[in-house]
Amino acid sequence: MTNKYKVAFFDVDDTLTIGNVWQKVHSSFKTLEHSLKHWKQFRAKEITYSQWIEKDVAFWIGKTRAEVISAFKPIKLVPGASEALHFLQSQGVLIVLISGGLLCNCVEVAKSLDIEPFAIFSNELIFSEDEKVFGAIGKCSAIHTDLEPKHVDAHEIEGVDSPSVDDISSPTSPDKASFEQLKKSFSIDHMLKGLTDISKGEFVRRFCSELGLSKDDVISVGDGMIDITLFKESKLSFAVNTINPSVIEAASHHCDYKEMISILKAEFP
Repeated sequence: MTNKYKVAFFDVDDTLTIGNVWQKVHSSFKTLEHSLKHWKQFRAKEITYSQWIEKDVAFWIGKTRAEVISAFKPIKLVPGASEALHFLQSQGVLIVLISGGLLCNCVEVAKSLDIEPFAIFSNELIFSEDEKVFGAIGKCSAIHTDLEPKHVDAHEIEGVDSPSVDDISSPTSPDKASFEQLKKSFSIDHMLKGLTDISKGEFVRRFCSELGLSKDDVISVGDGMIDITLFKESKLSFAVNTINPSVIEAASHHCDYKEMISILKAEFP
């Protein structure tokens, strides 16, 4: 029997883990108070998402990779998250982590959960040859299968415009054979080309277009306002670890992981 769902997108901070990676790192480096200025500028739409990331990470320039990773460890997992992910993987569902946090944190979270995500989309810190932070790439960085960082900087691509949501098609779900072929040929670099400062929902649209999937093939899990666009591109969506009424209303289910697993098992008889 062909699986009802093909891919599950999971937010990371406060969805799979307890706490926000940005706050953890800023608190460790004693830069949290200074970072709030740029956060307010972004919220007021005075700067773009990528500009906010670049300005925020500028406080960490000179810090080593080891210091950054140490700042967000130990990683504390939300109870039940690991079980839900392992159940979905046992059903052949692709797991994709999609986070407004840090790529290096997502990699460590995947290790803690003992899962093998098909892809991870997040913000990539740029390290020098001596492993020190000297910048970041916002929302256009990802890894695929082999956990090797890859990215495309849309600002350096001439003649390429970011597509709108309306420009990205949502084809009907393919048969299993064609889906397997598309998985093997999937290219992170091709998918990300020309994309910058976009929502999670737009990432999902482009991802599904690359794999010939539709909204009906998608499960999503999140906790925050930026996950609402993710829910809108999913047939089955879960708001977890949140009391935000807007987030709860946007999801098809509001529950903890224990209840989520029961719902998922009913979806995969």
